[in-house]
Amino acid sequence: MSVKAKMSIRLLCAVLISVVIAAALSGCSGNTAKDSGKSVASATGAADQTEYYPGVDYDTLDPSTLDYGDEEIAAGFSYTDGWKTMSPSAQRLSDFSSVVGSWKAVMISDPENKTDKGKFTDYFNVEISGSDESVKVVFNRDKRIIGSTGEELDLRAARSEHYGRFEKGSITAYSTNHLSLTDFWSDNGMEYAVGLYSWSDRTEGYIGLIRESLTE
Repeated sequence: MSVKAKMSIRLLCAVLISVVIAAALSGCSGNTAKDSGKSVASATGAADQTEYYPGVDYDTLDPSTLDYGDEEIAAGFSYTDGWKTMSPSAQRLSDFSSVVGSWKAVMISDPENKTDKGKFTDYFNVEISGSDESVKVVFNRDKRIIGSTGEELDLRAARSEHYGRFEKGSITAYSTNHLSLTDFWSDNGMEYAVGLYSWSDRTEGYIGLIRESLTE
């Protein structure tokens, strides 16, 4: 066999080997991309950031299907309550997966009548979704009671979204206002959360969430 023929054969083998290697690498990268859809993790070994999505379609949502906070919940809600005042049987909810989903909510704003508007109480539904690093908190409002007059305002057309993060058992999130849910816990078949809400005009609100336990 001539030298020229031998060189041609070696060149052909080299090309074939390159094609095989490229195909193998392509297959590996395809599997990685496919698997990454289940959770998001960096190549350095960072913790998974699983995302949780709400079970409602807000574009077609019927407000009557939501569970809202009500006067009975407000009557039993002390805005000074928190983790330290809970019963010995209470268990802190420290994982984001344990706080996602729908909650009944009440919020008492300006309870000591420090502003011209005075005290008012909001009744609404809260939906928590996303991930630890990208939390979405939706307020689906029901009604507001004006403390000084007892007037009831229908707020069912009002819906607000807050974005933030979950860290050390607490949620901090923002819209034009500031939400801080400082404590989540379960006790006797129910789950609770309390926190603060700062309106854009600096009025302070005290928020409480409640729902039946998802784990008991």
